[in-house]
Amino acid sequence: MPVPVPQYSLMAKDKTPCITLKADIAVNYKNVSSKLPAKGAEVSGECLINGTAGNIRLSWQSSSMDGAAISTSFQMDFDEAKGQWLAKNMSFSLTIGKEPVAGFLKKGQNLKSFQASLKKSYKCDRSEIVNMDHGVTINIQHLQVQPLPLIDGTKFFNDTMCPATPDVSPTSSIVPIAVGCALAGLIVIVLIAYLVGRRKSSRGYQQV
Repeated sequence: MPVPVPQYSLMAKDKTPCITLKADIAVNYKNVSSKLPAKGAEVSGECLINGTAGNIRLSWQSSSMDGAAISTSFQMDFDEAKGQWLAKNMSFSLTIGKEPVAGFLKKGQNLKSFQASLKKSYKCDRSEIVNMDHGVTINIQHLQVQPLPLIDGTKFFNDTMCPATPDVSPTSSIVPIAVGCALAGLIVIVLIAYLVGRRKSSRGYQQV
């Protein structure tokens, strides 16, 4: 029997969900992978209302075998623009005793795939990898997220599905580089041909 995917909801003042996150989330750090607990999360944050930014924060408190306190948190930040909502940031923190490990969105990494129109949720069953600084990697599977109220407080909007395969985009960087190199080579060839032709022409004038 399949294990239900954990679902977390931030409640608005009227006690209805305003941000709902459904996902299996694992954190990888120093070759160690740890799945965030399905239960026991304290959910906090700010609703995405009237164009103001919103966020959902999941926090867990536990203790290690030697009695050290363990604090874990995961947060997603949302915004809306041009009729769409989008995830604009993601962060993770882990503190064991007095030793903190913080992961913030790595420079150059974006969450552009985590977005949909204001009347849709975003869904992705495959694994999505988010690279963070300090060597932290977030692995998200079976994701469905909606930073807006659910239908009747229980149902997601129709979903925008992620591509069947991740966009690793090797061609997006290789093709421009190859074209650039080809153009640069062509320019060099033309320049050499021009200089050789000009040199021959100047010699012809000298002979005359």
